Amino acid sequence: MTNPDCLGTPLPGIEKGTNKMTFNEFLNAGWSQHGDNPEATVASLEDGLALCTSPGDVSSLVQLTTHLYTEHVQRFVEGERKLREFAKLGFVKGSPAEFAIQRAIMTLRLCEDATDLENDRMGLTPSDLSRSYVQASAALARRDSVRSEKYLKQALTLADSVEMTVDLAKALAVAGNNSASRLEELSDPTDQQTGLMILFAETARKYWEIATKETEGGWLNIERAEYRLAKSLLKARDFARARTHAQNCLDIAKLNQAPALEIFFAYEALALISKAENAGSFESLKNQAREEFEKITSDDQSWAQSSLDALSTSSMTN
Repeated sequence: MTNPDCLGTPLPGIEKGTNKMTFNEFLNAGWSQHGDNPEATVASLEDGLALCTSPGDVSSLVQLTTHLYTEHVQRFVEGERKLREFAKLGFVKGSPAEFAIQRAIMTLRLCEDATDLENDRMGLTPSDLSRSYVQASAALARRDSVRSEKYLKQALTLADSVEMTVDLAKALAVAGNNSASRLEELSDPTDQQTGLMILFAETARKYWEIATKETEGGWLNIERAEYRLAKSLLKARDFARARTHAQNCLDIAKLNQAPALEIFFAYEALALISKAENAGSFESLKNQAREEFEKITSDDQSWAQSSLDALSTSSMTN
């Protein structure tokens, strides 16, 4: 919820016209505080822009800006104007940041439903257009799931038509994972929202493997994508498929000698599925999850505790 006292006020620690923060400090502050104070974060974007010293900085600021304007304040025309200001920096032209800005503007226009893609694709390649579509789909997932599904399918069709790149695969994977997770939070999703949730989770699983299969440690994203797909399928009450993907999650984690945190969540998913099925393996899986929890660092235990508590609650209500 937005704090009304912070509306239009820059984030704490950022003073207009000064360089008291580095760009990375600004970016971290923006991401950590934007949920509670989106208007304050919007008001501070110009200060963030003043701290940019490279195209990479601008690309990172574009990500935060697009998220704010598509998912929080939802002022699309204003967001486009802001992004066009970013493009005026001398080192942006011809750099990856220029294309990031173009993709972001297209995302804003898609969210506003104010673009005629038959006649104006803003010069975007099919690959870049796919990234704009999937970002717009993610932004709309909870408030306009029908249009979100339309955009996701268009993003996937475009992705199938081009030579896959790591950047495109990561964009599809990240949007898929995050959107599936957010749709899982709905207390009473419609059939259409449930189908969209699963499509997002399947997208994450497919494209994390493509994005990271040649990367050392890439198994971790694949394992977590299996977990996300298992939880989405559990939400959809497709227990057989959910169990398969939860077991995949556990198998990948063990094969790669994953930290206890990863194995804990694999057992957590298996236990919840067993509980939903009224299967006799629930107590054993819950106990295995508890054993792994005890091996987790105290910092990780602090945020994983709620998942363990949910298993204990499930046990008491069985």
